[in-house]
Amino acid sequence: MALKTLLTVTSVLGLIFGVAFLVAPAQVMSLYGLGLSAEAAFIPRYLGAAFISLGVINWLATDAVDEEVAAKAIVAGNLIGALAGVAVAVVNALQLRGNGLVWMNVGIYAALTLGFGYFQFVKRGVTSRRTPPGAAIPH
Repeated sequence: MALKTLLTVTSVLGLIFGVAFLVAPAQVMSLYGLGLSAEAAFIPRYLGAAFISLGVINWLATDAVDEEVAAKAIVAGNLIGALAGVAVAVVNALQLRGNGLVWMNVGIYAALTLGFGYFQFVKRGVTSRRTPPGAAIPH
């Protein structure tokens, strides 16, 4: 899989989950078999806002995969977020909070961790090397 494809998939997931949590937090939580009081509805809405932000960043980053510094930062940030997400998702699933749908989160975060881990540790130098700003361009 190309880095651009992984960023696109991550972006779409972020936007879908982000909009869902932002617009209908109680309904989304009920899909997981969890209740949500009106007073606590702001918490998944914050999560939705963060997912939307990451979705937009990753969407726009698909045009930056050829920039070495930008690609490294984007991959590292996504890897750290995916690792944190998989840790939370596994603990949630093992504590049997909610229903079996919580294992979907484990799968999504595990796949993202593997994908971004691949680009961080295995496929180094995935981006093309461009002439640095201000450097002479060979003719």
